This record gives sequence, C-alpha cells and structure tokens, in this order.
Amino acid sequence: MKTISIRQAGKRHIPVLDVMGARYQFWHLRAALTRWRRARRMQFRWQDGLVQLTVCNRKVSVLPKYAMMIEDEREEWDEYYLHGFEEGMSVMDVGAGCGETAIFYLAHGARKVVAIESDQGAFKLLRKNTEGLAVECIGGPFRLEYLNFDVDFCKMDCEGCETLFLGVEAIDTRLVVEVHKRMIGQEASTSLIRKFNLRLLKDYGGYQLYSN
Repeated sequence: MKTISIRQAGKRHIPVLDVMGARYQFWHLRAALTRWRRARRMQFRWQDGLVQLTVCNRKVSVLPKYAMMIEDEREEWDEYYLHGFEEGMSVMDVGAGCGETAIFYLAHGARKVVAIESDQGAFKLLRKNTEGLAVECIGGPFRLEYLNFDVDFCKMDCEGCETLFLGVEAIDTRLVVEVHKRMIGQEASTSLIRKFNLRLLKDYGGYQLYSN
C-alpha cells in the first residue's frame, strides 16, 4: 500500500503530497519526507486501504492518518489519559477517532464509554472496532448537552471544540483535555485554563494537555 501520493487541493488545484493522510505543499517537502520515512520504519500492515493495528490486545482497522498518531502517542496514554481515571468509571471520549481510546479505557477498567467522533470515515470504523463492547457511539460534533450524560471522566481531543466549555459554569467530571492555543487563540485558552483551574500535564508545542 502506498504511504505517499500526489494530489491536487484547493480551488487552485495546487499539487500536494499526501503522506499517511497528512497533506503537505511542496515547499514543506522536508516535513513530508520525514513523515514518510517514519511511516516506512513503522512497517504498517494494510488491508483494503486501512491500517491494521492491535490496541490493548484487540485488532482494529484505522484510517492512515490515525495510524501514525496512535503509534506516536500510545506509550503516553498510560501516563496522561489515565490522569484522574479510576477503574469502574464511565467515560466520555470526545474525539474518539476510530475507537482506539475507547478500547484503551475499557481495557483499563472503564464500566462503559460514550464515544463521540465528528469525522464520518473515522466514525464508521469506531462503530466497527467497538462492536460488542460497552461503547455508545455518537457521530457528529461535540455538543454541551452531552455533559448531561451520566459519566465520571471525560477525555477531550476535538481540536477547538474545547471552547464550548466556556459556556458552562462548572464541570463535574474529571477531565483530561487538549487545549489548542494556536487554533482557539490566547484569550480563549487562558480563560479556559483559569475558569476550570486546569493543570498542565504536557506541552506538545502546537497544543497542551491539561487536567482539572
């Protein structure tokens, strides 16, 4: 299966390099080649255009753009995604991807997971990968009304929708949230951190991971 291809993007049909689902314009060739070399080293197993991985002893099919992210971040899930989590908790997984983190929480003793994913392609795989498990799958963007679900813990990785929390007075669940400062702006980021007294877990440069 090809890990790199040339596509046209935008109204001007500018050629771009597609490397495992991430697109780079040609003046970003160095970054594209770096990603391609890493993908080659990982030696992914492909089937029908999807990458086959094993997450917590369960075989899953994921979109190429998620495969590298999972491989890059998987070792850190134990350290950061379990911050404040306890066995027996029910979990809301916002930005559930192809189901990899829902499976992760179940493997660590979650009673059930409410998995929310806005990407249609990922959502189809989310449902397939978690079939038969204690996972309720919801397609579409995160909405504040979902905070009414009976859950004890929330992991949020939805690249910008974290600003919706500014519309509530308090968050009763334990929370691990990615704050995308470059996307939502410095003012919104600072307001979110101060309002809910968030503590920094790790700074990834482009975004920061916090807990309450």
